[in-house]
Amino acid sequence: MRRFKLAAIAVGVLIALLAVSSVIGLLIWAAMAALVVGTIVLGIEVAFAAGRSRGTGITGRSASPSASATGRSARPRRMSRTNWPG
Repeated sequence: MRRFKLAAIAVGVLIALLAVSSVIGLLIWAAMAALVVGTIVLGIEVAFAAGRSRGTGITGRSASPSASATGRSARPRRMSRTNWPG
């Protein structure tokens, strides 16, 4: 009878270790997933911030045509009688 008690305690200890190790593994897996998601979100946020600081969107194109893009000055032209539309 004593051997059965010892075997039952040993099996209980093994099951407890298995449960604890699986919980720890789950926590480590969740922490790694959170790090990956956080890195991706931070990368997207930095890309948007860099685009806003340069005046461009994600595409890299300027939000408003600049002087170098259009070949003209960035100031609007004055309307005179000769170049009035219509």
